Amino acid sequence: MESVKWHTDFYGTHDNAKSKAALYDSWTPNNLNASLPIQEVSDNFSRTGVPNSYVEDGSYLRLKQITIGYTLPTNALQKIRISNMRVYAQGLNLFTLTGYSGLDPEIGGRAPSYGM
Repeated sequence: MESVKWHTDFYGTHDNAKSKAALYDSWTPNNLNASLPIQEVSDNFSRTGVPNSYVEDGSYLRLKQITIGYTLPTNALQKIRISNMRVYAQGLNLFTLTGYSGLDPEIGGRAPSYGM
């Protein structure tokens, strides 16, 4: 769980800030098949530093960087009096495939209590 989710869906920091999923798809006695754990309004189970059952698959496939180069043929370059030339194209952070609901599955954390 990343820090953004901790700030919006768990008691202790911003009591009135809840995501749509936390409001409508949290465990209750009437919603036993919820995707999120119970949303408490007291310093209890979901409090920072206390392990809870909210675990999310953070696996991902990401193309962070690619560089492609092409060397132009010398016979074509001789006509314009160039001995050799190479053209490059570069892309950064092109795509990320993941089922992770947070902002970035690669995000790190500074405190184990955040569950990052």
